[in-house]
Amino acid sequence: MERFRTPCQVALWYVLPAIRGEVARLLVEDYKMSQKEVAALLGLSEAAISYYLHGKRGRRVELGDEFKGKIREIAEGLLKGRGDSWLAERICSLCRAITAHLIRSFIFQTVSFRICYGWVHHGLPRASYGSRAPLTHPTGVMSMEL
Repeated sequence: MERFRTPCQVALWYVLPAIRGEVARLLVEDYKMSQKEVAALLGLSEAAISYYLHGKRGRRVELGDEFKGKIREIAEGLLKGRGDSWLAERICSLCRAITAHLIRSFIFQTVSFRICYGWVHHGLPRASYGSRAPLTHPTGVMSMEL
């Protein structure tokens, strides 16, 4: 029996880790912070930051260039000590935009989709959203371009 995944589940399991991974990468590479400093800033373990930086977490969804500006805004807000409500608003807004983009992509680009929200019944494939990269499903069921 196939598992139903709501958009919120997909956001929690795939989109939020992708956002955290991009923020961590940006802080380490562009702002020259240590993994320990980034872990403390994000409230995560140093091991989690290492996993994000080495692509072991947060890589099921690769964020397109249209989302990079918002990622940078979030990273800069963290550095400036913006309040929790400011950060939550920015992260939730970005997460909703990415999730909506995923839904639109799957509704219009797949043959096998759930009527409710358009999620592919085999799960979320790895793809590069916002680009013309091939969309391939882990089971090899689909192969098409976004």
